[in-house]
Amino acid sequence: MSLRSARLLALPLCALAAGFKVAVMLWLIPLSWRLPGLVAGQLAQLSGLLFSVALPLAVYRLLTRSVPRRQPTWQVDPVRRALVAPASAVVAGTEVIIGVWLGAVLPTYRVLGTDQIRLRHGGVYLLLCVAIGLVFLAVVVPPLFTGRPRLELDATGITVHRPWRTRTVAWDALVAGYPKPPGKWGHHFTLTAYEVSATGFRLPFRLPAGKLEIDPALLAVTIRRCIAVPETRTEIGTIPGLRHLIQDTIPTIGR
Repeated sequence: MSLRSARLLALPLCALAAGFKVAVMLWLIPLSWRLPGLVAGQLAQLSGLLFSVALPLAVYRLLTRSVPRRQPTWQVDPVRRALVAPASAVVAGTEVIIGVWLGAVLPTYRVLGTDQIRLRHGGVYLLLCVAIGLVFLAVVVPPLFTGRPRLELDATGITVHRPWRTRTVAWDALVAGYPKPPGKWGHHFTLTAYEVSATGFRLPFRLPAGKLEIDPALLAVTIRRCIAVPETRTEIGTIPGLRHLIQDTIPTIGR
């Protein structure tokens, strides 16, 4: 499956997750009120809500199993002379499904003295639910199509393209020895480098490793190498440079 297909596949599964959640709110929750005991009803509601998002996520993961979660190397952009770590299509799709599911909120109320549920068709509750849904859509959908976050290394420094902004930090402004390698299982969601400000303070520079299509350990060791060995920066974005990088860094990953 291509990366574009993996992104597009998330859209129908978003609708499926939202539809399941609406069904739970309008159908399962009233049924749970008839169960004996408060705990049994709450467990039924919780199970239904978890199932409504877990099933679309499981289907998405199954259908995208052929899409790599973490590339073992960098992409080379010879035109811009840069190493590129693109956004992970699978992570973006997963976030969209969860985000749309969270944003699917209905203004409902229980009819007094019955086990029936009704929708509020007007008023502030409806406007609030619509606003919540739009906020979640605005946050999770754009990154799915913009290919962000994306991280680039070139001879001048590190550039992180986030959904709403882009930040570049020069190599000479970064503290040596960072970012630290990921933990034992190599699944750190965020790696942290440190930039030295004009006043001498260390400012954290967050790297969205968990959302990138690259091995976090390789990401961390590459940046540390470029900070510690300035002469290697001129090779960034070239095939020979990538070959030297792999030869120098792969044996050190995991130590």
